[in-house]
Amino acid sequence: MQRQFSLFVLLAIGLIYVPSVGLAQENDKPKSPSVFKPLADATDQIDLALAKSKKENRRVLIVWGSDAAEDCMAFHKSVLSNPQIGKLLRYEYDVVRIDSSDLAKSQTLASRYGAKLSVDALPYLTILDATGKPLANQIAKTLPIEATKNSEAAKDGLFEYLSNLQAKPIDANVVLHAALAQAKTENKLVFLHFGAPWCGWCHRMEDWMAKPEIAKALSKAFVDLKIDTDRMVGGDELLKKYCEKQGGIPWFAFVSGADEVVVNSDGAKGNVGFPSEDFEIEHFAVMLEQTKRFSKEQITTLSESLVADRKSREKK
Repeated sequence: MQRQFSLFVLLAIGLIYVPSVGLAQENDKPKSPSVFKPLADATDQIDLALAKSKKENRRVLIVWGSDAAEDCMAFHKSVLSNPQIGKLLRYEYDVVRIDSSDLAKSQTLASRYGAKLSVDALPYLTILDATGKPLANQIAKTLPIEATKNSEAAKDGLFEYLSNLQAKPIDANVVLHAALAQAKTENKLVFLHFGAPWCGWCHRMEDWMAKPEIAKALSKAFVDLKIDTDRMVGGDELLKKYCEKQGGIPWFAFVSGADEVVVNSDGAKGNVGFPSEDFEIEHFAVMLEQTKRFSKEQITTLSESLVADRKSREKK
């Protein structure tokens, strides 16, 4: 199923603004989602972002602030309205916004990363590499934000600041060869899947694969390798090499250590993408069968997990 443009706008907004706990409102008005996540959840959120950034070769951007602070909300709205910064964050950063209204407690956590918080300093930015090492700390309001697509207008501002600190691109062929070598050594197959930052179904597939029970089951037979067609050098060319029928992404294949495709996601109706509908899940089950590395019970469990994932999304 072709899904490359599915939920593009929703994803674009989602990676810039992630709602969390609702705030109490007057009368019976619906609760508004808060921008900054509770401090109590901050460590877990940072750890989750670091895990994602390590896998995706990205940076983690921590924004310290408060929903109650006018400067913080003005900064947030400015970021939302800037298409350049929006795309940069979507592609290169995992963003965590932390409620720092309790400065004393917030500073205890912030000090781990060399950040120095104060009322006047909020919103405050901390950038980490995938290992958790702080790369930079900055008072956000010192960085101009221009709501324009003109890169010159963003010079010396937030866009340039974030651009200079983003991770260096990875060569798709280099990571592929490493995965093939690992698969050969460990007598496994490479679960080779292609995605891009704007692809909502790609993120859903990656989130499903990252679930502990799923990751554990798949790791017994596969070396997991995602190729980002937009961010990796040669990523799009590699997709064209393996995928003869351009049917959208995510597209995936099970590949031997000798770089031979055992089976791919092209079913009777085309690329199944992230298996969600019954016929797509059935094709995925057939793919697993053809590897001869999974029992019927294991295949059933994985298939049922995909069904459960679909039903969970349908309830939202």
